[in-house]
Amino acid sequence: MNLATLTAVLLSLADESLAEAPPPDDFAGYTAKHHFELGMGFLGGVRDETRAGYTFSSGSAQLAPGAEAIVTPFALTPYDRTIVYGLGWETRYVANHLRFTLGLQKPFASFRMMDALSPSEAGLAGTRSLTLWDIRFGLGVEHAFRYAAPFLDVIGDAQYVNAALTIDTRSAQFKAWSFGFVVRAGVRIHVGEGLFIAPMGEIGIGGPVIWAAGLQAGWVLPLSRS
Repeated sequence: MNLATLTAVLLSLADESLAEAPPPDDFAGYTAKHHFELGMGFLGGVRDETRAGYTFSSGSAQLAPGAEAIVTPFALTPYDRTIVYGLGWETRYVANHLRFTLGLQKPFASFRMMDALSPSEAGLAGTRSLTLWDIRFGLGVEHAFRYAAPFLDVIGDAQYVNAALTIDTRSAQFKAWSFGFVVRAGVRIHVGEGLFIAPMGEIGIGGPVIWAAGLQAGWVLPLSRS
């Protein structure tokens, strides 16, 4: 093969390489006007559990006069300023910058039982545990750029509470539901094709949440690329 032929072959290969389509954009799915999101992550914050209406459900404390109707302990520690940490799961549909969210949270209350002793109408009461579950649904807006999508949500937060107490050494279970709204802001940051992380902060309105922060990771499932 002479020099002229070799040069022609190399030029031909170079032209074919330049004609090849560019590699797919790993971030194109994040700017799709219609997509689903699946996310999970961690949460932490402070809550006011005194807003719930507690009712006696079970326990031997029903034998103590007035135990089923006590209210004083639920206005004191750990209910007045409950520190929580936990997990959260969310699914979301996004259409033309509008966000529709459905989620579940499992907060764990953090308190010292020695600080949760208080007098009550039926004797000395102490909280042994607080079991919390949140069902969340929300509406919001977002604007997706190539690498990030800032968002703002208004979340309806329905919380179930199960409080386990002892009243003069007798056991008592109290249950309650509460509801409030949460304003949440954050940004979805794209870390790879189909993957994101999303730091966020919350302020509560009228419900148990006072403030909270969280970090989610998840997947974007585009329905169209636009």
